[in-house]
Order: sequence, then C-alpha cells, then structure tokens
Amino acid sequence: MERVIGIGGVFFKSTDADKLRRWYQTNLGIDVDPAYGGAMFDETAWSIFPSTTHYFDPSTKPYMINYRVSDLGRCREIALALAVTAHDDPAGIPGAMFVGIGVSGKFSRDVGREVWGLRKVFNKDLSVTYRPDRAAFGLGSDHPGSLLVGFPRFGGQSFEDIPLMIYSRQHSGPARLRSTMTLSGRRQGWQVGGSVSIRLGSADPAQCVCRGSAEDCLCHTLEAFAVKDRLPAANGWTEHLSGAFDGPRVLHLSR
Repeated sequence: MERVIGIGGVFFKSTDADKLRRWYQTNLGIDVDPAYGGAMFDETAWSIFPSTTHYFDPSTKPYMINYRVSDLGRCREIALALAVTAHDDPAGIPGAMFVGIGVSGKFSRDVGREVWGLRKVFNKDLSVTYRPDRAAFGLGSDHPGSLLVGFPRFGGQSFEDIPLMIYSRQHSGPARLRSTMTLSGRRQGWQVGGSVSIRLGSADPAQCVCRGSAEDCLCHTLEAFAVKDRLPAANGWTEHLSGAFDGPRVLHLSR
C-alpha cells in the first residue's frame, strides 16, 4: 500500500477569489501566480479557487487538502498536439499545443484542465493493445466503430531531461499559458514514412472517445486536418517515456 510522503496542495474557495489573492499578496507576501491563482512552497501548491469551481466535486466543502504519495495509480491517454511557436513571442521558443486529449482517469482530467488549461475528456474504456512490432490506441475491440490509431514499435535510442514547451489557455480565463514538460525516454526511434494507421470513429457518440462532445472530439479534429487517408511524412516511437510538468506561467504577448 502506498503511503503519504507530504502535502501536495492546500486549496480553498472564495466568493471573490481575485480580491482574496490580492489580500494574501499584500499582507502576507505570497507571490500569487496569475496563471492559476496560487503559489508554490517547495513541493506544496497553494491556491484560491472561485466559489463556482467544480474542481472539488463531488465534495461540497469550501476547502481541499491533497496529499503527496509515491504513486497515484495509472491512467491511459490519447492526445493530438500541434507543433507551434507563440505569435509575437520575442524568444520564439517552439513547442506543442494539445488540441484534444482523451484520458481514462478523472483525476488527470480535472487537474489538467484546472491547473494547466489542457482540455481533456474522460473515457474509462481507453485502452492500449501491444503486439511485438506494433501498438494500437483507442477504445479496444469492444468498440469496433471507434477511433483507433496504430504505430510501429521500433528504436533503440535513449534521452534524458529534454525540455518541451507546452502552450495552452487558462481554463477559467483568457490568459495564454506556457509550461515546461521535461521528458526522458528509452527505446526511441524515428523514421521517414512508416505504417501509421488511423481509423476515425463513427457518428455514434457511444462509440467515440469524446463521448459525444463535439468540441473535444479527436475524430472531428483529425478530419479537419484531412489525415484520414494520408500516411505521415515521418513518425517516431518511444517505448518507455516519462515526464514532469512544471507550473504554468502567463505568456505576456503584445496581442
């Protein structure tokens, strides 16, 4: 059984979250980050949420304390991201912007949306099927009309602590955010061309990763990019990938 190794976060609601954040900043010197309305104390997050937030659901209490444990369990994700560079960013740092993420764990969905502004949709049936030379991501054999993406498994390279900029928008506001995801991996490979396969889902919401949410539908997005019947110019694979997100920061651009 996993044991608590520290306090992960202290969160509470307020009917005027902005005013209360300013009070803590002025009177107690807490440097509140506007990206998520909170601050970090070593490895402990502290944040004030508006009273209308659903982040604490199903609890109706106005506060929440999260504990740090060595393992929160496993969940599966399937994501679609674009390679982007923020317009008018003097640094011109390239990165990625996720335009759709399906996840099998509600905890990952809620934290991703509230803290990093990542749009995630929950579907407990997400699965990964492995074969010796191939892997498939989707809803599995029980959903023959659903999204299914297949990749070849190959490569023998390794890498450590590679930073990747992640761009997103604040979930509860208009602010544009930039975070750093530090990645390490083993058994990585890249190739020109390759046998990536994409099967888009049917019109039946019950057979879709997004559960009928058109705004979060990966299939609709892939259709818009016209990738259904086209092989990629190049593709890559990493067998064992690990990463860590830092806290988001507001990206101040001229417009």
